[in-house]
Amino acid sequence: MVRRGRVELYDEKLTIKAFREFGNLKLNAGNDLIAAQLGGAGTPRPTFIAVGTSAVAPAAAQTALQGEFTGVARRTIGSFTHTTGQGSHQLFKTGGPGTWTGTVQESGMANKQGAGTLASFLNRGTFGAVTKAASDSLKVAWYVSY
Repeated sequence: MVRRGRVELYDEKLTIKAFREFGNLKLNAGNDLIAAQLGGAGTPRPTFIAVGTSAVAPAAAQTALQGEFTGVARRTIGSFTHTTGQGSHQLFKTGGPGTWTGTVQESGMANKQGAGTLASFLNRGTFGAVTKAASDSLKVAWYVSY
């Protein structure tokens, strides 16, 4: 699977303030998540987008983001798009004013909103710092090819 991420920062007038495209690393837990999905093990799909503040480089043994936002800004369900017959899909979410506020430097896809049984991260990517003001909106998109 080849994946890449993208973040776009907009001000309140929808003027783009920052744009980052970045690679990522499929985590070891992501291998188990993929196997569970293909094997029909009942594990929830990775449809949640997480965002955080850490610039620590991704490592395969990580099981979560290193500085994930918590509370209201915790992982949120992304919108899923797929064209029939194509070997790819996109998952995206926009954090509006008041969410994901601060210096954003990491993102990943997870299969549950919180930690606990069956909670797994598929991947984790880091990128150059994007400073999101409380009035800004941040769109995070993941492109997955298979």
